[in-house]
Amino acid sequence: GKNVVNLTGQTFLFQLVALARGAVCAVGNDTGPVHMIAPTGCPTLALYPGFSNPARHAPLGVRVKTIQKNTMADISIDHVNGTVVTLAGKGHMIVTGLCSLH
Repeated sequence: GKNVVNLTGQTFLFQLVALARGAVCAVGNDTGPVHMIAPTGCPTLALYPGFSNPARHAPLGVRVKTIQKNTMADISIDHVNGTVVTLAGKGHMIVTGLCSLH
C-alpha cells in the first residue's frame, strides 16, 4: 500500500533501531532485524515457517505478535494486514526482508 515503506536491502543494521522508533509497525521473518526492532516498543509482527518455534524464539517486546504457517508462502497478505491493523492501526511500517508472500 501507499503507507508501506519497504527498506529491504537499503539500510544498515545500526539504522534499524532509529527507524523503528518512528514506525507504526515492523513486519519481518524471524531474523536479527526483527529481534532488534521489537525491544524498541515498535509494534512488531514476526513471521515463522513451520520448523521454527515462536513460543521459544519470538522477539522480546511488549507489542509483538507472531504468525506461523507450514511455509512462508502459506502466510497470506490478508492475515498479515489484519494482524498489523490489530497490532498497530494504520500508518507507516517497516518491512524487514520478508520472504515471498503470495
